[in-house]
Amino acid sequence: MKTVNITTVKFVFIMTLNVLADFFSEIIDCLTSKAQSTACEVEHVVDSDFCDRLAGFADFFFKTKKKTE
Repeated sequence: MKTVNITTVKFVFIMTLNVLADFFSEIIDCLTSKAQSTACEVEHVVDSDFCDRLAGFADFFFKTKKKTE
């Protein structure tokens, strides 16, 4: 049986939720409340790889945005 560290699980959950909520509010420009509720729903159906890729895209987006400002 594999042992699961509950602290790690909570951290991954929080990071996934934050990445999604930030993406929806900062990039797609949803209202914060809508971004948070949507992130809560979406995080149940995406895996950590998807979330990592989304975070990478968000990082790229903000770096590109800063260069054009």
